[in-house]
Amino acid sequence: MLDGVLASIERDLESVLDGGDHAIVLGRVTGLAVHRGGPPLLYFRRSYGSLPRPSRSASSLMSSSMRAARSRSEA
Repeated sequence: MLDGVLASIERDLESVLDGGDHAIVLGRVTGLAVHRGGPPLLYFRRSYGSLPRPSRSASSLMSSSMRAARSRSEA
């Protein structure tokens, strides 16, 4: 795992498909973890950017969604 990451996803490799000049890798998620809070790293149309800070209600909704995803991954 890389140092300083906000979150990580663990997976089992299911298959690798030929995508022309790319490989399409399919995996089954086996674990999710949030290591620390912070803004996400975004890359879109050849540049890095950021999202506007969420409102308080959006932030609590995001936290509850992350908790639900974590509990599903632990089941």
